[in-house]
Amino acid sequence: MIPFLAAGGWVTRIPSDDRQWQPDVAQVAWAEQHPQLRLGQDRRVKIGDLRCIDLFVSHWGSPWIAHTLVNFDFGENRYLTASIEARKEI
Repeated sequence: MIPFLAAGGWVTRIPSDDRQWQPDVAQVAWAEQHPQLRLGQDRRVKIGDLRCIDLFVSHWGSPWIAHTLVNFDFGENRYLTASIEARKEI
């Protein structure tokens, strides 16, 4: 019964970006599209240069835990890799 109550409390949490995040996860990724796509750290790519998209799943320790990454190949050794991770609060 206790694991059920703990899980119920976890799934009823309301997502919020208004929290005190640890410094390594405090910055939120962003993108703007003008003639080029401008990404969070002032990096620019052209959508038309996109050659392929790769999906990677990296397991460590338990087979129940994995890190998913999406890699975008814009040619000429220009890659952009994105992942979704849990953000840790202070």
